[in-house]
Amino acid sequence: MNSHPFSIYVRNRPIRVAYLVNPSSVPKGLLDALVDHSIQRWGGRYNPIIYTDGRVIDDLQWGFLYGFDPDVVLPFVELEHDLAERIKRHIAPLEIEPYREQDEGSVVYSVHTSLDGLSIYPSRKNLSPFVNLITLIGEPRLVVFDVDDTQDISVERFIRRNLGVYFKTVWIEHALKQLETVEFRITDVASLIEAIETLSGVGQTFVYPIQLSSLPNFWPEVTWDYQRDAFTVVVGDSVEDFVHGWNHPLTVARSRRGSINELWFPIELATNPSFLRLLGPGSASSRATIGTTPSTS
Repeated sequence: MNSHPFSIYVRNRPIRVAYLVNPSSVPKGLLDALVDHSIQRWGGRYNPIIYTDGRVIDDLQWGFLYGFDPDVVLPFVELEHDLAERIKRHIAPLEIEPYREQDEGSVVYSVHTSLDGLSIYPSRKNLSPFVNLITLIGEPRLVVFDVDDTQDISVERFIRRNLGVYFKTVWIEHALKQLETVEFRITDVASLIEAIETLSGVGQTFVYPIQLSSLPNFWPEVTWDYQRDAFTVVVGDSVEDFVHGWNHPLTVARSRRGSINELWFPIELATNPSFLRLLGPGSASSRATIGTTPSTS
């Protein structure tokens, strides 16, 4: 028996959740619900979306799932016995959630797990890693979008999926009162353009809800790749288009995570003439940094 002393090191980290979806049959509202679920969670921005038809996961997707090593697997497709057993044996998550078919009469798609992890609320402490060490002008200001009256689904999804939207709960309302915030009521493309022009000012540090869910920067370093680290724009309305952008932060250098390194554009918005002029070459918006990179320690 080995009686030599040894040390045990313990550190906290977020619960890792992998969402399994069938890209050919994604229920209406599911992708938005996954985004909403993720940005409310500590480290939730790194929860990947993995493709499966319920029978198999292809080699590329399996490698991604295996490398992520999720604590919780949350399927939105019914898994056949052999696939579920393969996940249990090789991935060994704490939990494979049972598949729950959504009630067709539901207005909003609901996403939850038995191990949901910690919520992350906006606070000065959580904003502090985003202090702009170059300009050092004022406190970081949290950007709060109100999309309740938005009639254009492409505008709402652009904001929700790229920047994040908070639900109006008692806890969130209380937290926001303690912070420096800038609020925008978005109803259409024109109000979105106005907001982007305001946020393109030089010297002020703005932080978006989706960035807070990137804390802490716990994901291991990856092999550097210039093409992956370059700012990525994805245009398209397919599930694959959105998922490509959503999973992107797991592939970039550790120093770049937390800032917004990718934007997904629905085709309707990407082809809107007014929006294109806003983002065209030489405009202030095209030169602006969207989302400050948090400091790492």
